[in-house]
Amino acid sequence: MGLGRAFADWSRMKPERMTSILLCWLVCSGGATAVPCAIDDPVAGMHMIVRPAPGETIESFNTALGVSHPGFSLTWIDAIPNRPIHLGELVTPTDATDLEIDAAIEAIELGLAGVLTWGESLYLGEGPEGATGSIFVDFVGTTDRFANQYSTSLIGMSAAHSRSTGSGTVVAILDTGLDAAHPLLAGHIISGGHDFVDNDTDPSEHRNELDDDEDGLVDEGWGHGTFVASLVVLGAPDARLLPVRVLDSEGATDNWRLAAGLFFAIDRGVEVINICVASTYKSGAVEDAISEARDLGIVAVAAAGNCDRNIPHAFPAMQSHAFGVAATTIDDVRCLFSNFGPKLSISAPGGTTGFPDAIGKSELVLGAVPGGEIGVWEGSSMSTPLVSAAAALVRSQHPDWAATTETWQLTHAALTSSADSIDSLNPGFEGLLGAGRLNLATLAQLAAPAPPHGDLDADGVVGLDDLLLLISDWNLTHSSADLDGNGRVETSDLLRLISLWSNP
Repeated sequence: MGLGRAFADWSRMKPERMTSILLCWLVCSGGATAVPCAIDDPVAGMHMIVRPAPGETIESFNTALGVSHPGFSLTWIDAIPNRPIHLGELVTPTDATDLEIDAAIEAIELGLAGVLTWGESLYLGEGPEGATGSIFVDFVGTTDRFANQYSTSLIGMSAAHSRSTGSGTVVAILDTGLDAAHPLLAGHIISGGHDFVDNDTDPSEHRNELDDDEDGLVDEGWGHGTFVASLVVLGAPDARLLPVRVLDSEGATDNWRLAAGLFFAIDRGVEVINICVASTYKSGAVEDAISEARDLGIVAVAAAGNCDRNIPHAFPAMQSHAFGVAATTIDDVRCLFSNFGPKLSISAPGGTTGFPDAIGKSELVLGAVPGGEIGVWEGSSMSTPLVSAAAALVRSQHPDWAATTETWQLTHAALTSSADSIDSLNPGFEGLLGAGRLNLATLAQLAAPAPPHGDLDADGVVGLDDLLLLISDWNLTHSSADLDGNGRVETSDLLRLISLWSNP
């Protein structure tokens, strides 16, 4: 069944959805000139994020600000738990001029003469597909069709799954939320997720039927998180998912919300964080979070973006401690929409060779969409979860790896060294698409098959040594002994390990 089935019932589609479907395929697949991507703007108002320098506090910061710029201060709105990172709103004198306000903001962004490690304004960011106005195409498919889409054979999923399925790992999905009732996700989602858009504990997909970003499309981000999560499950079927909603139904966010979501995932002790946000603003708060993740062995995987460009860089994919992912086709050629650059780590399947040639072919990217259906989408966001799944496969093979920078380095080395070189197929983009195209089959061969769940020392059995390791990690967050993925080693993990005890 080709793409024609996806367009079978145009009569029930809203005009904006019909238009955006064509934009998705004409623009993202290279059938027309790419839609220009904007430079991200500051959020309206005068919100700022600051991190005081060592030995300084938010009180000493405000004192210093008042001395250098009389009458100016920050009122505090929020803070990252257990980190000296704060969100505030700039309060100005009633008679302050625009020049004086700009000078105060600049002083904060420059560190206020050593009082701050960094300071920054609140900036907008988007999911890559939101930036180019693409949405999923409704598609009445089957789970068999989903499970056998072109990427599964291209990157060797079946061979990889004979050695690792991601068991014992948790992948945080920082996105628009998840449809937990979708059959492709049921049983994979763990409790304890969070919604940083509505600031509640319900990180499910939902839309408001409004064009909040005034781009002519309504809720173009809706379904994105569900789609992305299903591709993680496709690549790592026994990995568990932690939903963290940082994108609204338009696919929009800001650097505070993204940083808060990152730190939340870190504090839950996940092994992998999947990030489908591409901003032109390099945020200190986001950089700090990804660096902290790296130091704990957590792999942050980020989409390169869909603007067909290198400059301006897309962050966090172009940050040194993120695994940046470009999108390629069934032929290992860069998707015409995909960003590129020397700091990307790897490429993975994320699109087709072009519309309308893709109609009737099997080179579609399929994923779960809200309501229990399967949809068609493309973008670097569709490549990113395959790499997140790959990282989960590696970590599943190595439960004995500690929560250290070395684990991050070993995971990165495994993914990049096993990739297939595609430079010869992409003239002009040599060295700009990472180490090559993801190859799960080769990756899984780099280590012994994943040990049984609960085998913490990877010796092939669940026994006394594993029990002793679990007890030594009691109450820790970043530990493979957190067998239920709830963020802490505790009694529930002990009971699970006993239930997994190997027969003599």
